Amino acid sequence: MNKNVGILVIVLIVILGAVLWFSKSTPGTQITMMGEVTPTTQPTPTPTQFPQPPVKGEMFANSAIKSYAYEVWPGKMDAAATKATMGWTIKSTLQKNGMTLVEFIPLEQVDKKVSYTVKKGEILYFVELNPNDDTSTKDMYLTDDYGVIVGADGKVM
Repeated sequence: MNKNVGILVIVLIVILGAVLWFSKSTPGTQITMMGEVTPTTQPTPTPTQFPQPPVKGEMFANSAIKSYAYEVWPGKMDAAATKATMGWTIKSTLQKNGMTLVEFIPLEQVDKKVSYTVKKGEILYFVELNPNDDTSTKDMYLTDDYGVIVGADGKVM
């Protein structure tokens, strides 16, 4: 009988140890007295929770990302656009054909430089779906920053 109790105690210790080990390896969780693992912080949105990019020909004003978009070309960016593009350098170059090449150059090497050719009368927006992820040192979601060109007719190019 004592042998069976000893084995049962060892099995319970191993199970409890495994639960504690896995809960410690997941940041932002805590373990309750019943062994349940619960989050201790609010979850950060994942890229799948962000609105989908607009499709070509869609009216930009009706797009789900409109409230996340900041005009960066033409003209001078306002304070909100400057804040949204933190972590990026915006460079524009007038081409011989009259179009403007606008480049989004990341300050972090994990992001990639993106270029847009903007015609006269078009507007280029910088889309920042998760403004809380951009700091001078880290960008959590690389797919939440992109550009959208909108034509003079208000449609996505």
